[in-house]
Amino acid sequence: MNLSSLRHGLLSGLVALPLLARAQGDTSPPPRPSGHAPSNLESRNWAVNVGARGHSWSFDRTRAELPLLMVSMEHQPFRHLSFFGGTHFGPDINLVGAQVGSRVFFGETFQEGVFVAAQASYTLFTVGDDTFGSRSSFGGLVGYSHPLSTRWHLSLGVGVQSTRTRRTTYPPPILLCPFGMCSPAAAPRTETWEAEEPLLQLGTSFRF
Repeated sequence: MNLSSLRHGLLSGLVALPLLARAQGDTSPPPRPSGHAPSNLESRNWAVNVGARGHSWSFDRTRAELPLLMVSMEHQPFRHLSFFGGTHFGPDINLVGAQVGSRVFFGETFQEGVFVAAQASYTLFTVGDDTFGSRSSFGGLVGYSHPLSTRWHLSLGVGVQSTRTRRTTYPPPILLCPFGMCSPAAAPRTETWEAEEPLLQLGTSFRF
């Protein structure tokens, strides 16, 4: 997979997604009379989520650990159950991936109150010019979503995730061939490790 093309596609999607959500919100039907207000609110069963996820791992042990930034779309097909999917990336865009998951809300309406969530993710990353890898994870969260207005919500969740990381480092190319005889290049070195990690997630959502 071409990681550079994936980065460009990711950035294009990040620009387009909030604009589509805003356009959807602007073209939604006008509010009904007060007697039908609850029904109108319940019809807003889509949301755009933007947030950050922190954890206790890094691919380059010499670098400070930074949070992942996330953007996803969420849909509520049932009263208390929603499904979401989207993308995440590192601040320097040397790490990109996707995540899917589900949330169960215990409040009266979508995106409000206490919730539990399960989510899985897959990530591609680079470290320098010679190390490439992938990472898969599955975790669970318990959190709370607080309404800031009828459309905007702020949420915080804490939990734990199980991860599996695979990293391959390629040797530098041979530059010298003494006496006209070139030695074969060293084989790539692959490392794989698994871990259980704490998880902290903060986000904001726009319902439409």
